[in-house]
Amino acid sequence: MKTSPSRAVLPIVLISYLMLVLDGSIVITALPRIKDELHFTSAGLSWVQSAYTLAFGGLLMLGARAGDILGRRRMFLAGLGLFTAASLAIGLAQTPAWLLLARAVQGAGAAILAPSTLALLSTNFAEGAPRTRALAYHGSVAGIGASAGLVLGGVIADWASWRVGFFINPPSRPAWPSCRTGAARIGGATVTFEPGARTAWHRHPLGQTLIVTAGAGQVQHWGGAVQDIKPGDIVWIPPNVKHWHGAAPTTAMSHIAIAEALDGKVVEWLEKVSDEQYSKRP
Repeated sequence: MKTSPSRAVLPIVLISYLMLVLDGSIVITALPRIKDELHFTSAGLSWVQSAYTLAFGGLLMLGARAGDILGRRRMFLAGLGLFTAASLAIGLAQTPAWLLLARAVQGAGAAILAPSTLALLSTNFAEGAPRTRALAYHGSVAGIGASAGLVLGGVIADWASWRVGFFINPPSRPAWPSCRTGAARIGGATVTFEPGARTAWHRHPLGQTLIVTAGAGQVQHWGGAVQDIKPGDIVWIPPNVKHWHGAAPTTAMSHIAIAEALDGKVVEWLEKVSDEQYSKRP
């Protein structure tokens, strides 16, 4: 990993961490509206914050260790994807159980994301003044985000809806710099397929991660059977593996797609997927 300062890394890491801290506090002042709309009991309402805090605190050490073993960049992306998918689920929650489960998942994503942000700053900024300055910015974001979240939660709940605060998080097309040397970069996008729609066969030089957020879909590796995917599934496509993905025949599907470019190349598009291939079952 490179140790020289990177102008791209700092704002991306800080924005991600700000998003994490904001959601930890933005919900507090919105609790009365959440209680009224989803019909929480007074005892159950306390779990809106507790579910997040317990998952975050309980899994924080595991998230840090996973970054050491599996790679900080990979865990940063996994944590960010899980956190934003859970934020979307919270914003769409229709029942108390739905919201509490999504809050726990969001806390788990935060436990993966938080240590990764610190690790990425440490590995991308040289020891001394550059690293000290980057870590100082990181600490400042925590205080600013926590304070701003309390204010924003109440303002958003009064002027619009408590759900809006969670819909702010899912990014439409961020560009995440790689922690590797060379000209590699990571990009992500939220993609929706209408029923029966799918990509062509394609492959990615450094792999792809799919995080299903809504509907029902399908994915297939070359030579394998079509596999069903559903909301909450995280699908890893290894580098240079020929594959396609899309919606189920009768149901639309949305997912977050994250892929890394190598020397400016993100994907190699190939032939279209035939109806026979689309219908191939195990």
